Amino acid sequence: MQKAMSILTLATLLGLLMSTASAGGTVQKITLTMRDFSYTPAKVVLQAGVPAEITVINKGKVTHEFMLHIKPKSSGTPAHEWAEENSYFRGLQVVVEGRGAEVRRHGASIYEINVGAEKTAVVKFTPAKKGTFEFACLIQGHYEQGMKGTFTVE
Repeated sequence: MQKAMSILTLATLLGLLMSTASAGGTVQKITLTMRDFSYTPAKVVLQAGVPAEITVINKGKVTHEFMLHIKPKSSGTPAHEWAEENSYFRGLQVVVEGRGAEVRRHGASIYEINVGAEKTAVVKFTPAKKGTFEFACLIQGHYEQGMKGTFTVE
């Protein structure tokens, strides 16, 4: 009887620990550094369904954009309008924190985050759509100089 109670107590404690871990959850934290004219790292991989925090630090001398969208099929620079319509954030709940960040929206959905020189923004969301996407700065000339990266959700 005592052995059965000990096993039951242990099972209960394990269950509580597991539910606490899943309730508190793991947050995927990524730091993305913008420079004139690159992102480091240039490849980001996140897991779908797990909350994410991307800290975007602009170490450049000018404002840069953080746009996250479907990867373009052509090799040219995507237009702002196209990136807005194909934003990864469309329909997701996204919170952006940071005094140096300016957020642009289409309705309720965020499609562009501008981060001032030497400023930081924190982008919080839960990735939902799996696949390979692109993040980029579409300010004229920046994308062409390599200011883009790959965003994969598994």
